[in-house]
Amino acid sequence: MNVATVAPGTYRQYTARHHQFCLVTDDTLTTTVQLAEPDNTYSRTTRINAPAGTTLADLLTSRLPDNTDVLILTTRTELTTAPTELISDRTIAVLHLPDNNTTTAAELLQALQDSDPQHDSARRLRSALETGQALSVTDQLTGVAAALTPGPGATRITADLGPFQPGTLHHAPNGWITLSTHDTLPLNGQIAVKGRPTVHHSNNSTATAAERQRAYEGLLPLTRYPLVLTIENGTVTDIKAVDGGSDNASHTLQTLFDQNPHHRRITAIGFGLNPAVPALRANTTTHHARATTKGPTAHLTLGGLDGTLQLHLPLDSSRIETTDGHTLAPGTTTRDPAETNETGDSGDTCAITPPTTTGRKLNRVRSASCGCH
Repeated sequence: MNVATVAPGTYRQYTARHHQFCLVTDDTLTTTVQLAEPDNTYSRTTRINAPAGTTLADLLTSRLPDNTDVLILTTRTELTTAPTELISDRTIAVLHLPDNNTTTAAELLQALQDSDPQHDSARRLRSALETGQALSVTDQLTGVAAALTPGPGATRITADLGPFQPGTLHHAPNGWITLSTHDTLPLNGQIAVKGRPTVHHSNNSTATAAERQRAYEGLLPLTRYPLVLTIENGTVTDIKAVDGGSDNASHTLQTLFDQNPHHRRITAIGFGLNPAVPALRANTTTHHARATTKGPTAHLTLGGLDGTLQLHLPLDSSRIETTDGHTLAPGTTTRDPAETNETGDSGDTCAITPPTTTGRKLNRVRSASCGCH
């Protein structure tokens, strides 16, 4: 069995290092994660295996010493949060895994190791979101476009890619910005969603893990082919699929719309800032932080209100700009080399033509430069 290795001295975001380092894993990861041999970074390294039912608050009050750098790898949400007053002067980073897959754990640990606390490619993006500038979204493969005009009620949530400070808890690998509202974002036009989707459980959702996984798998064709969404005042009113490419993703999304119309609502737009985060092959929130070497990547969030799932749909081929022409997210017309063919398609055709008709399908044509293979 492959084993993922935690190497404490390599994680650069622990800048104000304590003398001790503690690795915490839940009991599903006992045999899939190991702690590397000590180096000179810490005078002491320890490991705690947390049995089922144990919360992070339990560990902070009874088993985790003060003045410690802590890394938590877990598949369980009860080990991902704790009251601030219990954190004390510890520095805590959490890697929340969707399952006990060794490959995913190793990829996340590598991303944490490669994350540079001095990296900052989003000064202009932060400024644009803070000042409520209007944004244009133009897809470079299909040519469709949309406009976003954030109002004064928009909320900016940031998980900065910077040093981990004592007395804080971070969900890592981090580095993202999200613009959201309590209702729907004022987005209008057509947007092509393409890239690695993720599906998560909102606070009031009654969906089971199997239902979340089914929705995630149904949307996976988006890693290769786009869906064009027509959006009016933040609500999806139409879906156009690639014939033979993203049909299944279209059907999955339409089924969710039929189950609960609140899935149609655009509740946030997010930007990943961390180029160390790869295109993971797992349904994990870490995708929110993914950037490319060219700059931030973007995604839309659908749902998450009134018991709906949260659907995070990437805009990998879309360029996002301010109205005065400054690029915030460059988009790409080539596939991420980390992506593999998960849809069973041969990959020798392109699915992109501008959607000039009112039908629900995009034409499927051959092209050498579409970025779909």
